[in-house]
Amino acid sequence: MTVRIASVRELRTRLADLPAPGSFSDAELDSLPDPVRHYFEVAVAPGTPLAAAAGFRMVGSIKLGRRWVPFRARQIEAPHHGFVWSARAGVIVGSDRYANGYGAMNWKILGLVRVMHADGPDVSRSAAGRVGAEAVWVPTALLPRFGVTWTAADPHHITASYRLDEADIDLQYTLGDDARVRSVVFDRWGDPDNTGTWGTTPSDSR
Repeated sequence: MTVRIASVRELRTRLADLPAPGSFSDAELDSLPDPVRHYFEVAVAPGTPLAAAAGFRMVGSIKLGRRWVPFRARQIEAPHHGFVWSARAGVIVGSDRYANGYGAMNWKILGLVRVMHADGPDVSRSAAGRVGAEAVWVPTALLPRFGVTWTAADPHHITASYRLDEADIDLQYTLGDDARVRSVVFDRWGDPDNTGTWGTTPSDSR
C-alpha cells in the first residue's frame, strides 16, 4: 500500500491550526525545580493561551558551497508534531520537514531542477531532533502537562526531556541570571562530515 505524504502547504496548514488547550497558570509550576519554575515565569505570562505551534519568518545568509547567499524563510514549529522550514536562497527553493515519523529535505533550482533530496530513517531521526531543539520557540508546549519531564542541575542549567514518535528528545538549556535562555544543547543524529556513517553528535543553538 502506498502512503500519501502531505504537501508542504498541507503540512504547514495542519501544524498551524493545532488547537490551544486552555491557558497558562503558574499554579502548574509548583512541582517543578526552582530554576525551571523561574524559566517558565519569565518565558510565559499568566493567562497566555497554550499554543501548540508557532510560525515565524527569518532572513539571513546561508553557505552554499563556498559562497554565502542571502536567504528568506518561513517556519512552522510544533514541538509534539513536527515542523516545516521553507526557504529561498538565490535561485534555490525548497524545504526541510518532519511529521508523523517522516522527515525529508527537498531543494530545487527555480523550483524545477532537483539539486538535493534526502529522506529515510536517518534523515527522519535527525529531523525529529531538530523539532525538539526548536521547541525553545514554543515554551507553552513544554509544560509538564504535555508529557515533558524537567530537571535542574543548578540555577543556570535545566533539561527538558520528552518523546517525539520514536525519538527521545533531551534539551539542555543554559539560563542567565534573569532565567532567560542563553543557549540550548542537544544530541542530534547525523552525518555532518558526509562519511556515510550516521551517529549522535552534540549540537547547540544560541
